[in-house]
Amino acid sequence: MEGAGDVVGAVEPVFRLSKLEGDAAFAYAPSETINPSMVLDTVESAYFSFRRRLRDITHSTTCECNACVRILSLDLKFFIHVRDYVVRRIARSEELTGPDVILVHRLAKGSSGQAIGQTAYAVYTAQTMEQMSVNPSVLGFTPHTESFDDLGEVPVSIQDLTDPAKRVAWQRGTTGVERVTEGSHGTGTVNHCMHGPDVLIEHIADYRPFSYITARYDQAGLFTQMGVTTELEETDGGTRVAMRLERIDDGIWEMIGPASTENYQASIDTLKRMLDQAAAIAAAETG
Repeated sequence: MEGAGDVVGAVEPVFRLSKLEGDAAFAYAPSETINPSMVLDTVESAYFSFRRRLRDITHSTTCECNACVRILSLDLKFFIHVRDYVVRRIARSEELTGPDVILVHRLAKGSSGQAIGQTAYAVYTAQTMEQMSVNPSVLGFTPHTESFDDLGEVPVSIQDLTDPAKRVAWQRGTTGVERVTEGSHGTGTVNHCMHGPDVLIEHIADYRPFSYITARYDQAGLFTQMGVTTELEETDGGTRVAMRLERIDDGIWEMIGPASTENYQASIDTLKRMLDQAAAIAAAETG
């Protein structure tokens, strides 16, 4: 698909691209050349590159054909396994072989997505977590066991990539979101929200899913601990979104108010369009 180069570019040079397999890219790296932070960061960086590319395509096209409408339904999955492989060189190309290479292909057809109810995720085998000395529960990963007739049971940990990455797709001006704190998203989470070269530090102060979220924001040289509460209220025709800001200096509001209001409304409009498209696709597939 268009934008595949963005994803491969984000994976390299930490990993080496072995080959493209249809809509999948198979990459590898010797274990002594990488560390846990590099692996985790590469996965998230590649996913953000992918979402940014989808956002840019969506914002630059008005086509309503079936293919363009389905662009926002595309997503990305990663399967990470640390074990043995053999490199076979054929003519000017190379191919990785071995039982553990087969396992990675099996995982790609597994049930991890259904286990967490998401379409964007990263699957790490237990051997990978052990090799990296990472506790998946601390990172908020979901434990799961894949079962294959020829390979038996394979314990894995699943990372949900949709939270908070989807914000990049609908929130105007946001070019990336990096979680600073460990564990699952909720009260106490700290995110770095990138707006081009500017970084907005987001502190989640209170969080009740599907009801409201209260966050406080810091931006160097402009403001500290600006409180924002976003409330969701179910209505007969959908959901009413209300945004409440704590009182801030009038001079600062004059600087950021008009652009913030415009960006907020544009973000809600984009989110509504994404949800409408997703609902239409789901209705078509079930009807």
